[in-house]
Amino acid sequence: MAESFSFTNRRLDSLEIPVRGRKEYVDTQVPKLRLRVSPTNKSFLVLKFQEGKSKRITIGKYPEISINYARDKAREILQEINMGVDIHEKKRKQKFASLTLYELLELYLESRELKDLTIRDYRTKFKKFKGLNTIGKLSDITEDMILSLHTDLSKSSPTASACAFRYLSAVFNYAVALKYVKESPVMVLKKAKLIKKTNKKVTIIPADKLKDWLEAVDKRPLKYRVYFYLLIYTGCRTSEAQQLLREDVDLIKSTLIYRDTKNGSDMQFFICDTLKALIQEYLFEYPTSSKYLLFQTTNALRPIVTPSKQFAHIDKEIDFRITAHDVRRTFATIAETVGLNFSMIKCLLNHSSSSDITLSYIQTELSTKIIATKKIEAFINSKRL
Repeated sequence: MAESFSFTNRRLDSLEIPVRGRKEYVDTQVPKLRLRVSPTNKSFLVLKFQEGKSKRITIGKYPEISINYARDKAREILQEINMGVDIHEKKRKQKFASLTLYELLELYLESRELKDLTIRDYRTKFKKFKGLNTIGKLSDITEDMILSLHTDLSKSSPTASACAFRYLSAVFNYAVALKYVKESPVMVLKKAKLIKKTNKKVTIIPADKLKDWLEAVDKRPLKYRVYFYLLIYTGCRTSEAQQLLREDVDLIKSTLIYRDTKNGSDMQFFICDTLKALIQEYLFEYPTSSKYLLFQTTNALRPIVTPSKQFAHIDKEIDFRITAHDVRRTFATIAETVGLNFSMIKCLLNHSSSSDITLSYIQTELSTKIIATKKIEAFINSKRL
């Protein structure tokens, strides 16, 4: 049982500091006021039972807070509790009342297991909302501000704007769920029916441009040829080609492994002969100690970034703009052209089958992937003739 006495500076200063654990003492003038003594500090708190549960509300540290202040604060807290106020909820709201938009974004990102690329994308998109961040508190961001900003941003780039506002909506929904704010001002876009679905890109390398594209790729420096070959012969995402590790390229077994892909799994892929020959040439030319297969020229410790200049050179030569994901769609289209079934195409693209029970039952073996990959390779190489 906690020892009770009238709190005075002399008595509190003389209390013994425990080596471990903590002790509590009760003030006889305000019986719900306690002093908790631990090896590191002495703190005032209020102990109150509410709805059958004990609640400890910290007031502050002694001697930074005076005994008289602690007593007055304790009486105030007890009065609020008797009126039905949830003190912990009140303190939590006060803590987050001054949050800015960018501070909320960082809390959101910390609460999620996101890839570095996704985190960078969130931060980049949120630069569009710099004006909202300078406003101050989240609660000061109004629906009218959201509407005005949406109108301005949609004029310059509707697709990028739609993505940015999806991110903003997700962050505000997180704030609502944790009761940082009462409601999301971004919901006004849904109410006003201003959220439009963006049309998915369907661009591929046209059949009559594939030969020209391959010839343009073969004019690029060796490192970038490997990058483009990985895209067209394995259908990988650009991030997967960039992050591919040397130790995950096995030229003896003719396999490579893309680690921690978009769906959270590792993906083993068969290296066709055309790609294998180019990688062998590249490894002979660049016998570096970098852990990445494709590394930056100025810093071998980092993987290459998406080679925008190389894409621009190729686009100019074939008079047609192609992105990394367009090449991935081209790979999928070729797979369908050579007669591969849907489940195999999905497997080669490493798309998740978790939403389809039947497809999740199918576990494609490497030998089957080898046959499929060789068919795709044969089609691509036939376009060189």
